[in-house]
Amino acid sequence: LTTIGESVFFGCENLASADLSQCTNLSSTGMHTFNWCTGLSSVTLPANLATIDVCAFENCTSLTSIDLPASLTAIADYAFASSGLNSVTFNSNGIAISSEYPPFVGDLRTKYLDGSTGGSGTYTRQDNTWTKQQP
Repeated sequence: LTTIGESVFFGCENLASADLSQCTNLSSTGMHTFNWCTGLSSVTLPANLATIDVCAFENCTSLTSIDLPASLTAIADYAFASSGLNSVTFNSNGIAISSEYPPFVGDLRTKYLDGSTGGSGTYTRQDNTWTKQQP
């Protein structure tokens, strides 16, 4: 398994968790993979994931935190739009984050890409403002 197909779990409201950590060849999610999985509260991504595709976790309102692997290189449009995220951990610098249609609620893209204070680390959200947590 190298890619999860488009809309595979779309609208699976009772899906509570997804552990993809054993999918060692998975390099990208498909478009809308978990879109409208409103019960999804836990996701474990594989260590080698490179891309989170368009709307992959959009409308996952129960998903409050995610740990992004160090291998991640790109996050596409609306990837986490309208999700419940209030904690995101980036384990690497230099991830290309879409600017055309922001993948996150609020200003997370701007905070992460800030050359002086952004980059890897854990960011938490209150309202639509993200703050990087100090180690």
